[in-house]
Amino acid sequence: MKRTMNKMGWVSQLTLIAFAGALAGCGGGGGGGTSTSPSAGGAQGFSGLLGGSIVGLTAGGLVLSNGSDKVSPTGNGAFAFPAKVNQGAAFSVTVQTQPSHQFCSVTNGSGTFGTADVSSVQVLCTPVFSSLLTFGDSFSDVGSYAVGAVAAKGGGKFTINGNNSAANPALTGKTWTEVIADQLAMPAPCAAQTGLNGSAALGFSVPVVNHSACYNYAQGGAQVSNPVGPGSALYGSTVGQLTVPVVTQLGNHLAKAGGGFRGTELVLMMAGGDEAIMQINKIVAAIVAQGFQPGSASANAYLAAQLPNLNSAMAQSATELVKQIRTQVVGLGANFVVVVNAPDLASAPGAASMDPTIKSALNSMVVTFNQTLSTALAGSSRVLLVDLFAGSHDLVANPATYGLTNVTSPACDLSVAHNVTGSALTCSGANLISGDVSHYAFADMVHLTPYGHLLQARLVAAAMLGQAWMQPMKQ
Repeated sequence: MKRTMNKMGWVSQLTLIAFAGALAGCGGGGGGGTSTSPSAGGAQGFSGLLGGSIVGLTAGGLVLSNGSDKVSPTGNGAFAFPAKVNQGAAFSVTVQTQPSHQFCSVTNGSGTFGTADVSSVQVLCTPVFSSLLTFGDSFSDVGSYAVGAVAAKGGGKFTINGNNSAANPALTGKTWTEVIADQLAMPAPCAAQTGLNGSAALGFSVPVVNHSACYNYAQGGAQVSNPVGPGSALYGSTVGQLTVPVVTQLGNHLAKAGGGFRGTELVLMMAGGDEAIMQINKIVAAIVAQGFQPGSASANAYLAAQLPNLNSAMAQSATELVKQIRTQVVGLGANFVVVVNAPDLASAPGAASMDPTIKSALNSMVVTFNQTLSTALAGSSRVLLVDLFAGSHDLVANPATYGLTNVTSPACDLSVAHNVTGSALTCSGANLISGDVSHYAFADMVHLTPYGHLLQARLVAAAMLGQAWMQPMKQ
């Protein structure tokens, strides 16, 4: 069953850790066990059962121990150790043997036995992923364009680049995919392809190189299937972003991986944001080309006539993305696929100066994409849909809840004099606006700061915890 994560996942996962009551209702066996001796110690009197609940166990081999007493659960639900524990005796439940390809942790596992059975021990088992794969656009790119003049300016990602944690611990330079990798103790993601095909005179012409050991395929400007995205030379940009679409990203990985997935990979996918940016840029250009002033009655009438086509294009892109997920990802063996929907772009700084009618159209396109995605992905147990739209909307509406100090303006100085691309792509500690921007939400007009990426990672991690795909995120 496909699950979504609501906006509350941004704040904390602490409430999700206390899930014993929910687990107790799960079916499944406590499994068998052997005991070499009953628990010693404590005053004579009451003796009772020690146990709890297990969630996420999908493989055999788990052995839990309490001193010399052992139990080997074979499924989710309630479990109990064979030997009773005496009143006043200390207990400490640990994982003696991990199940195959999983990692199990214990909470509420130690204490002193009282005058009632203990059934509050919680065991959470999650997959041990073999690799982390990412497909998408600028919101997940970890350095596809960190070459040439971009690299010379200390850029490469669409955030505040570089490790500036010495100035403030929040300025890590990490995107949400890198934070997830850290939490899973996996190698830092690296760009599967790098290069630029823009102006040689400006240092934006760098040969394309494919990196066989890197598995983050996301690229700034990438759309689902259209190869010409924002920042592309074919779109008139001197930077010359490659904007390889998601369908091609998947094809590139399948060619590298032998045509399928092993089933032990964690697959992260996020698209639709750059798609909507491309569409809104096109319609604004068309309004101006018609000789209309944005916001005028003529412009609004033109936009109203075009909006059904814009929404249809977004729905078509979402439908194509779902097709790719079904046939080229899950259909070829992937078991753990996290799909993050498009953020609330209409709440980003870039939309603040838009005419209200154009902003409304942008919101309509993003909502159409997300609704199509949600409806079409329903029913897949191997796909987890994370509602970033709701999360991003809420952080702008309630910034203090998330420790944010600014949600209306960018942290980066985007002026031509200080930023050669005018975006977070070439933003670093050297060209920030004055003051403390460590807890700003946005690096540029649409992209998140490292702290914003941390909030997004928390949202994703909370959803994965709810699916028993990840242990609680370290705060």
